Amino acid sequence: MALLGAWIFRCLGGITEYLLIGLRNVVVLATKRCVLNYGGEISVSECWDLLSQSPNAVLIDVRTNAEWAFVGMPNLGADMNPIIPQQWAVFPTMTVDPNFAKELAATLQKMQLGHDAKLCFLCRSGVRSLAAARTMWELGYKETYNITGGFEGDPDNEGHRGQVNGWKAAGLPWRQN
Repeated sequence: MALLGAWIFRCLGGITEYLLIGLRNVVVLATKRCVLNYGGEISVSECWDLLSQSPNAVLIDVRTNAEWAFVGMPNLGADMNPIIPQQWAVFPTMTVDPNFAKELAATLQKMQLGHDAKLCFLCRSGVRSLAAARTMWELGYKETYNITGGFEGDPDNEGHRGQVNGWKAAGLPWRQN
């Protein structure tokens, strides 16, 4: 009988440990979600797939007019929503546009994209787009994604962008004026 009791105790201990680990993982995920304050990171290829497959997914390029004109822009497929060029910071001062969220929300509404839209934010390397994703998340858009690596990505060993990661390095379609 003592042997059976020990076996039951070990089984209950294992079950309890399993449940506690599961509970801890749920709490960790919930905590990370709260800390992120945006939908998360998405690679350029995951973004392309999302834009190709979801009618309520849209790419929002938050770089400046100068970057769009001189560096280039993504070139999306005909079956995708058109790209939304919406500067996060205004060139040349690089001050954050105080009307960014209001204007973007209005554009999304005109496109008939509600708060359930999948918003993919792109900048040069992923910093401004992260701020934009968090801003729109706070307005109730819960699927706001920062595109890791951005359009040009991180600099290589010689300080050149567009070779290591990002939209251009992945070989995704883009155009230049």
